Amino acid sequence: MIDFVSTLVSGVLTGAVWALLALAFVVVFRSTDVFNFATPQVGVVAAFFALVTLVGAGVPIVLAVLAAMALAAVLSLAIERVCIRPLGPGSLFAAVVVTFGLAIVLEALIAEIWGHDPRRVEPLIAGNVVMGDVVISKHKLLTFGIAVVVMIVMALFFRLTRTGVAMLAAAADDEAARVVGIDTIRVGQYAWAMGGALAALAAVLLAGQTFLSASLLAHATVLAFASMFLGGLTSMGGVVIGGFAIGLLENFASQYISVGFTTTTVVLLVLVMLLLRPAGLFGASAAVRV
Repeated sequence: MIDFVSTLVSGVLTGAVWALLALAFVVVFRSTDVFNFATPQVGVVAAFFALVTLVGAGVPIVLAVLAAMALAAVLSLAIERVCIRPLGPGSLFAAVVVTFGLAIVLEALIAEIWGHDPRRVEPLIAGNVVMGDVVISKHKLLTFGIAVVVMIVMALFFRLTRTGVAMLAAAADDEAARVVGIDTIRVGQYAWAMGGALAALAAVLLAGQTFLSASLLAHATVLAFASMFLGGLTSMGGVVIGGFAIGLLENFASQYISVGFTTTTVVLLVLVMLLLRPAGLFGASAAVRV
């Protein structure tokens, strides 16, 4: 019973990071139809800058994290302006190839600037919380709290602000949004900046649980994609639920099946679910005219 409760808690806590990274992908995809495969590397660049360069220079960790999110937002905007926008509308495959290439280049630059060896970084908060026989890392609890707050803020942003409503309108129907006067290019820029900031936050939070390296978010990206397809690409709320579900699946598979078969188990279960419901659990199926 103790193992079950511990696994349940760990799954929920780790799922928060997968949900954040999945949102970083989806917020860009829904607004621009582009999968930015460089998203994780942008986040890792920002995490290295914050946790190694700034914290190493004595900058308080809170300011360093905010600086990481700002840097990632600027980098994402630069990618959109310099590499994606010149491709023009309808060049989705070219955009995927470009962002995939950028991901490779950024990972190589990270290794060149900060080295190939993984770095141990201090968690945002040290120590553990003991609840009966279950021991929980304070850093993971803080990570969960931060992730939940960010998700609530995002939900309020999209529901209550003009910019958020405009982003949802552009995501639902780009042409109709332009007709009613929404600047879809600017909306896309907001989405790219938001995606970069979310990726940086996910990278910083995950680095405190593991090690900081050029491939920090490689495994997380697989689980973030699983979260997206499980929850449904058209539903941000579904993606969040998918992130927590994947966290639970991953931890229970590790505990009760095999540690080495964890990711495979998660991917197989998601594939089976997609065969039954291609749009995901909360995604909207595309209408087909006949």
